[in-house]
Amino acid sequence: RCSKLETLLQVQKTITECGYDVLGVSGNTFSRIFGLEKIPSYFLDENVGFAKKVFNFNQYISCLCRKKKPDLLLLDIPGGILPVGDAEYFHFGEMALVTSEAIQVDVAIFNFHYNVYKKTDKERGHYIQEIKKYCTEKYQFPVEFCCVCSQYVKTDTEGRKMECLYLKDSFLREHWKIQDENIVPLWNPENDCMNQKIKKLLQKLEGNVETI
Repeated sequence: RCSKLETLLQVQKTITECGYDVLGVSGNTFSRIFGLEKIPSYFLDENVGFAKKVFNFNQYISCLCRKKKPDLLLLDIPGGILPVGDAEYFHFGEMALVTSEAIQVDVAIFNFHYNVYKKTDKERGHYIQEIKKYCTEKYQFPVEFCCVCSQYVKTDTEGRKMECLYLKDSFLREHWKIQDENIVPLWNPENDCMNQKIKKLLQKLEGNVETI
């Protein structure tokens, strides 16, 4: 619930316009409506062991790539990487770990909830750096930049109950005053920041011999 599908679609649109054949894979229930491949739900089955999930996911992605032969693979990884209080554990980041063991990720985009707005500039900068460090060290995901979605996570004082609130675009446009090159607000599509970030990311991949 942090607009990862929306991010994937924006990235896919820009890269496709640059002339590349892109294969999009998402864990979202509605992914097939947008012509994306759907990650099978059994990858979050608690009765399947971790090693088996890694093997199956590797085979799943490998088969897709052999069949579709894309220039790039875009993957929306289900779940989060850290718990939100006691109300939501995000599967303890299991799917991210399965992905990191099953395939090599050349570059990553991280989605934040709107809650990052409450942090001071200094706190936010430190938080983003810590997230990037955590993703690199634990999952080998080199985070290129971060997106902020319109969902705000609200928990009770004990952190045992969580609500995900969807904020209106009018509210977001009025209150979002942050100017940070590391953060792209997803509700502002006319802002060319997202396209610039994606094209910069693409140039980085084009110059990476290992990626080729």
